[in-house]
Amino acid sequence: MRDDLSPQAKELFLQLLAFNPTVRGDEPKRERWSRLRLNHWCEIHLNIDGKPSLKESEINQLVEKFRNSLI
Repeated sequence: MRDDLSPQAKELFLQLLAFNPTVRGDEPKRERWSRLRLNHWCEIHLNIDGKPSLKESEINQLVEKFRNSLI
């Protein structure tokens, strides 16, 4: 991680790493993913097999952390 990143950006980065379906050396996992394009330069990839639907408050929290990381 770079030293110039905000704490919010680092936290978001770690959360996004948690969505990584494979670890180097592991067999590829059979998981379904959904891609959400936020802008022409930004996409979010969500694992739709991993967790039940997010609550509205959880979605709002993710959006707020993402917004703060862009500042």
